Amino acid sequence: MCDTPDSESDVPMQEIKDVSSVSTPKKNYKVRIMRRNTKETGKKSGSGSSQVRKVQLTRGANSAVAISLLRGAKEKLKSTPPLPNI
Repeated sequence: MCDTPDSESDVPMQEIKDVSSVSTPKKNYKVRIMRRNTKETGKKSGSGSSQVRKVQLTRGANSAVAISLLRGAKEKLKSTPPLPNI
């Protein structure tokens, strides 16, 4: 039941309220922020930016850092108002 995920996409995402209370797993993760051009896919989302941040978890750094980065990205998405459709 407690299988460690081999691929990076199998890491489960969960809502965490306090980052300092997160118990870090044995496997360490390194955060890699990749910028991806989304001219085709990002038109309907109304995010306003052609660049989307994708946080990837790779081995090497603290997973709490990744969680806080993801939380920061979520807060940014909430704070930016959607563009009105013209």
